[in-house]
Amino acid sequence: MTLRLYLAIGAGAVLAVALVTGFLSLQTTVAKARSADALQERVEALEASHERLSAEAIRRAEFDSAIRAARTTVHLNLDKVTHEDPVARDYLGERIPDVVREAARTP
Repeated sequence: MTLRLYLAIGAGAVLAVALVTGFLSLQTTVAKARSADALQERVEALEASHERLSAEAIRRAEFDSAIRAARTTVHLNLDKVTHEDPVARDYLGERIPDVVREAARTP
């Protein structure tokens, strides 16, 4: 064998190694790009979920404050009536019969 043949075989081997390395690098890059796309979709889904949960938290806070205000108004009105009207005080002081309580609880 001549020197040229050895050089050609060596150059072919180097070229083959370079091609295999390039192919593996390309596969790695493609895999990273696919995982980046999947992660981007997951981030977008989480952002949408966060927005929905934030809106729900704000809505519940508003409802809670409205319920507290309504409850306070009812308690104040009851206190006012029980102090001003003895008949209403006696009526409100009576125990609600158990039959009525049970009827109110069942749907």
